[in-house]
Amino acid sequence: MKVRLVQRLRDRLRKRADERRIEFEREGERRVHREVAAEFTTEELQEFLEGDLYPDQADPEFKQALREKLWAQLQQGLGPKGPERDD
Repeated sequence: MKVRLVQRLRDRLRKRADERRIEFEREGERRVHREVAAEFTTEELQEFLEGDLYPDQADPEFKQALREKLWAQLQQGLGPKGPERDD
């Protein structure tokens, strides 16, 4: 009898923890949506997303200049800070 009670309590606690985790993730997504909506117009967001439809239309000179600038920044140590960095 005690074993079943303990198991039921564990199951309920796991279920609550899962529900809280899911709600936390949903709230994070809602926060990001609010931040994007506050910063960009619908037209700007649509224009940005349309770039995915035509990935090969970027100006080759711009792409090369950007590639060189990013490489220079990485060489100067201006890359990502924190857990992603392999120091």
